[in-house]
Amino acid sequence: MATRRNLITNPCLSVSNAGWGGGSTPTRQTGLTGFVRTTGARYTTGTFVLSQSAAVTVGLAYTVSVYVKPASFGWSGTIYAEFYNSGGGAISSPSTGFTANSGVVTRVSLANSTAPANAVTVKIVLDGENFSGNNCDITAALIEQAATLQAYFDGDSPGAVWDGTTGLSSSTLADAVTRPPQPMSQYAGYF
Repeated sequence: MATRRNLITNPCLSVSNAGWGGGSTPTRQTGLTGFVRTTGARYTTGTFVLSQSAAVTVGLAYTVSVYVKPASFGWSGTIYAEFYNSGGGAISSPSTGFTANSGVVTRVSLANSTAPANAVTVKIVLDGENFSGNNCDITAALIEQAATLQAYFDGDSPGAVWDGTTGLSSSTLADAVTRPPQPMSQYAGYF
């Protein structure tokens, strides 16, 4: 396993709601239950979610994910990895559908989206819901240069560090140090 980086710089809104928006600006919530983190975004108006952006490299594959919990009824929506050029224009939006049940924490994700020519950033977009009728809590965003979905982490996860300001920077999870196999002779006398 290689060293991993969560490229999003405000994955759990642990300090502020900076960079999060969409159809409305969410409120920063504390005391969330059932999630891997207790802070996140609460959307009560609008019809789509837009995460903070993360820098990308053209031609590399990215996987995005976030945890959601709709309050009143199920949410059948779409998750996008929306790539932007240097002028802030959206240039590509790979997507897939998802379903999240009412009151249940669900991880929604999109794997293996390649950054197209001229892409400089990517954002997670979720749509397909009217939050005025179905409030939703969202947290633990992961944007990672990887072709497959892996376990969520940020700088507060065991073995990981924040690359800058705690809660407001990318984070790194170092490759686990593994010991080389030991010769069986070291167990002489135990059998």
